[in-house]
Amino acid sequence: MSASLIQARQKLNSIQSLLKQNKVLAGVQALYDGILGYIKQPLMNNEKKELAELISKDLYYLNQNPKLREIYPVLIEYKPGEEKKLLETLKELLEILQEGVTQVAQEKLAQLEAQKQKELAKAKQHLEEKNIQAAEKIYDHLINKFQNDTKLKIEISDQLIEAEAFEKSLKYLKLAYREDPESIHIFNRLGIALRKLGRYKDAEKAYLHAIKIDPNDAYLYFNLARVYLDAKDMEKAKNTVKKALNLKPDFDLAQKMLKFIEKNI
Repeated sequence: MSASLIQARQKLNSIQSLLKQNKVLAGVQALYDGILGYIKQPLMNNEKKELAELISKDLYYLNQNPKLREIYPVLIEYKPGEEKKLLETLKELLEILQEGVTQVAQEKLAQLEAQKQKELAKAKQHLEEKNIQAAEKIYDHLINKFQNDTKLKIEISDQLIEAEAFEKSLKYLKLAYREDPESIHIFNRLGIALRKLGRYKDAEKAYLHAIKIDPNDAYLYFNLARVYLDAKDMEKAKNTVKKALNLKPDFDLAQKMLKFIEKNI
């Protein structure tokens, strides 16, 4: 017996064990792969007989499985020699099972997102009560739970910036930066926090890096102009806000800034 047939036989012999572990999708996939492995090979009569017996045994287990019956109430039928027809049925069943897995995964993700937003709302309430320590405790718990969620770290920094806790916001922005060092949104928020802290040179670096990534974003030039304006560098502020207006001539805030700068130079 060839190595391919041995592997196919192993798959067909694994169905009962997989179903006992409640792995219905894996069981159906193993049956599909096992049959496919057999029919790709030229079979002797005794191998054809063995294949029919293995399939019949596996289908008995599948048809008796309560979880599968709930999802797919139609009995899966098979006659020796009709393996290709059976493969079509199994392919349809796999698509149904995979769709179910996707739906369950989406529902679970939605539940996790709802939990996350509930905790963020609690943290925001603490910030409104000036209890930054309590908010930080929630934030750190969330980050530990959702370790690779860059968006969460940005949301946390947004809450802290809104609460004018700029130094604290930098902690979470730095974590987000490690995960996505080319994110314009992260550099934009870094620039806001650093400007509010009076760290104008660092804020300038953040915006210049963001502009390097996207030189056609008028809002980045506008925010950089605000850095120069706060730093009392009126000439740079003027030149930079003009770049914002070149990209977006109807930018109302930029127009007002330019008028203010020209009036006060």
